[in-house]
Amino acid sequence: MASPYYASDRRINCVAWGSTNRKLWWPVYLCDPKTIAEDLHVLGSAHNQLLERRRHPNFPLVYYLGTYEFEGGFVNVKDWFCDEYKTFSQEPDIPDDKLREWCLAFQEAQKIRVNGIVPYLTPSDLNKNLPPMPPPPIVPEGSIMWHYSRGNPWMPCYVLEPSTVIVTDAPTSIRSAVRQAQKTPDKYYLVYFFGIHSLKLFVRSWARVKLWECPEHDGFLRGIPRLAHFQQTIEKAVKHAMVFVVSGYNVDHLTFPGLIFTSTGPPRRSLSTDPPPYKKPKLSWRHESTHHQPTQWISASAFSHPTKQHLEDPRRPPAKEPTYAHGIVWAQEQSATSMWTPVLVTNRPLWEMINDKRQRDLRDCHVYSFQDCAFHTWTARVRPWKSSKAMKYSMLLREAGMQAVVDDAEDYYAMFERLECVFSLSQEVQRVSSM
Repeated sequence: MASPYYASDRRINCVAWGSTNRKLWWPVYLCDPKTIAEDLHVLGSAHNQLLERRRHPNFPLVYYLGTYEFEGGFVNVKDWFCDEYKTFSQEPDIPDDKLREWCLAFQEAQKIRVNGIVPYLTPSDLNKNLPPMPPPPIVPEGSIMWHYSRGNPWMPCYVLEPSTVIVTDAPTSIRSAVRQAQKTPDKYYLVYFFGIHSLKLFVRSWARVKLWECPEHDGFLRGIPRLAHFQQTIEKAVKHAMVFVVSGYNVDHLTFPGLIFTSTGPPRRSLSTDPPPYKKPKLSWRHESTHHQPTQWISASAFSHPTKQHLEDPRRPPAKEPTYAHGIVWAQEQSATSMWTPVLVTNRPLWEMINDKRQRDLRDCHVYSFQDCAFHTWTARVRPWKSSKAMKYSMLLREAGMQAVVDDAEDYYAMFERLECVFSLSQEVQRVSSM
C-alpha cells in the first residue's frame, strides 16, 4: 500500500516515486483502488488479492512501471517532482537487467505525463465505470496468437486447422478435443502451445486472445503478467515460436505424441524468382481480403518490427562520416533523463562546430524535443543521429513505447534531406546553364 500522505491528499491516477527501502526509488503509477476493475484487460486479476488484504482500502494501489507489477507490501511514495527529483532521476547503481527496466519505467512515466496512457492498463481498467474494451479478434486457423488464462502469462500458440490433424494413439482427452473441433470448427479454437508442446480446446467466444503482432507484443515476449516461476517457460515458448515463424510455418516443428500435423500453415514466398502459384486468398491477420487480386505473399521478415532504413538497411551504400546533419542529434539531458532521445539543435552555426563523431556536451543549448514537442534550453550530452549507437537508442525508445518519437525525428530528417538534394540540384543546374 502507499504511504498515508497520499491517502489523505487523494493523489491518485498520477505518476510518482515508490520505494520499499528508501534507497532505490522506482517510477510508479498510483491507481484508485475504488475504481480499478477486478479483471484487467491484459494483467488479469492477480491484484484483487492485494486489494483484499489491505488494511487501508483508500490507499492508492501502486503499479510499478517497467515491470508491470502491483505492490507486494508497504511502499513509500513521493511526488514525481519532489525535492529529490534530480537525485531520483539519475541512473541507480543496480545490475544491468534491473537498470534496463528502471530506464524503461522512467521513460514510461514521462510519456504518461504527456499523453496519460498507462502501459498495459486500459481506461476501463483504471475506471470500471467506463465502457469495456471491444471483444477479442477472431483469429483464423493457420495463425499464431497470444492466449491468456488465469495464473499464467500470455503464451504464444498456433491455431490449428482441425481437419489437418490426424489422431493415431493420442490419449482419450486429446482424441475428444480433436473430434469436437473437427465437428464444430467455428465454435472452437484447437490450439498448440509452443514450448510446452500441449494441445488445448477453447470456446472462441470465451477465449482471451490477441494477435501475434498486437500492440502488447513486446511486453508479452518478456512475460506479462510477470510470474517468476514461469519465466523460463515463456522464454522457451517464445524461442520455439520464432523458429516456427522463420521456418515458414513448417509443422515439422510441432510435436505431440499420438498426433500427426499435415498442414504447413500460410504459404510463404519462394526463394526462387518464379512467382508462386495462385491460390484462393484466405482471410487472416496476415492477408487482406480482396475480390480480384491473388493472395499477398510475405516473407518471414514481415514479422519483424519496422525500422528506419538509414539505421540498418544493408542495401544502402556506406554512409559518410556521422555528422550532425540538419541539426538532428541524439541527446541525453544531464539534469534528468537517463535515456537518449532525438532533438533538433536550433542554432545552425552550432552544427558545423560539432560535426565529428565523438560525444559532445552542449551547455544552455536551445533544442526542440521530439519527445514532448516543445522547445527547451538544455545542458546535455549529444551524439550524431547516424552514430554507431543509433540502433541501440532507437530500440530502447521502441521498447518504452516511444517508436513514434523516433519516427517523427526520422521524418524530419528525411524531409530536410530531400530539400537539400533539390537545392543542390537547382544550384548545379544554374551553374551548368551559366557556362
